[in-house]
Amino acid sequence: MKKENLRIIGILFVTIFALIIVSCGTKAIKEESVLDTPDYHFSRGMTEFDNGNLSAAMVEFDRAKALNPDYGLAFSGMALVYAKQGDFKKAHDLANKGILFIYFIVLKLPYFLKNYSTCL
Repeated sequence: MKKENLRIIGILFVTIFALIIVSCGTKAIKEESVLDTPDYHFSRGMTEFDNGNLSAAMVEFDRAKALNPDYGLAFSGMALVYAKQGDFKKAHDLANKGILFIYFIVLKLPYFLKNYSTCL
């Protein structure tokens, strides 16, 4: 009985946590053209980053994040820019946020909710 209660509490906690993260974020803006996608802007940002143009890279990563506030790669790209600029605290925070969106929400949350008892 006690294990079942812990399982229910755990599932509720994870569900509420995921809903808070997803619903409390900023709202996505509307794409203006076919190429105005988070993937495109992330790719452009990485190209600018590789060329050493950090301000242009940040603009592209910001646009990717504005188009999809849950786009984890945008946070990862921004983390690269801040790390290159020497702001390791900000880079670390953004990298963690990117990992949260990429790993937990997209890949592991459905598995975790489905197989909660085996994850303990």
